[in-house]
Formats: sequence, C-alpha cells, structure tokens
Amino acid sequence: MLDNYFFNTCDIGNTCPEPDGSTGGAPGSPLAETPSFTLGNAPRTYGRVRQPGTRIVNMALFKEFPMASIREGMRIEFRAEAFNVFNHPQFGSPDTNFGGGSFGQISDLAQSIRELQLGLKFYW
Repeated sequence: MLDNYFFNTCDIGNTCPEPDGSTGGAPGSPLAETPSFTLGNAPRTYGRVRQPGTRIVNMALFKEFPMASIREGMRIEFRAEAFNVFNHPQFGSPDTNFGGGSFGQISDLAQSIRELQLGLKFYW
C-alpha cells in the first residue's frame, strides 16, 4: 500500500485513462517525455505527486543571571536550544528518476534528527 501512496503509477506513462480519455504519458499530456534540452509542458508543481508533510517543533529556553554586585548592567545569559524537539522523522521526497530501481521510494530524511545547542553570553 505504501509503495503507491506518494506516487500515482498512472502518471508515469502507464496506460491509465486520463479524464479526457487519453492514456497517461501520451504525446501532448503533461507527463509526456520531451527530447533532451527542450522545454516540456509539465506544470511547475504537479498535484498528484505527493510527499509526506512536515511537523517540526523548535524550542529555546534561557535564563539571565544578574551580576549587578560587580558592575551595573553586567549579567550572564544561559541559553538552551533544541531543534526538532520531539524527534519526529521528516521524510524526504520520493525518487523521481524513472529509470532507476528506487523509483517512487523515499530513501532519505528532509530534516536532521534532534539537535541540542547550549550557549552562554556575557554582557558587561
């Protein structure tokens, strides 16, 4: 089921009926193969090629420690930042190379795994 979830196999030149009665990949259709170094007629974005959505949550916490006893306005700020806090996998786009063996499969991540970053600022 997941093999065809992100890519409709009728859109890659298989003989599937189009709404106008023609077959997918026929000359003049949006997915017809064009000769090399020529412009095709496919739209910039094609709604039938889907990819997983993204859910990223970034978070930053900081605490300021006043040091006014040493000098007025002096303070230290500690900051902790987390990117992709809940570590949800963000899958990349499916492979669109028609001749390849991994056509239509997702084999990489679009975003990195959880990252933590600590910082210390000194204001004087």
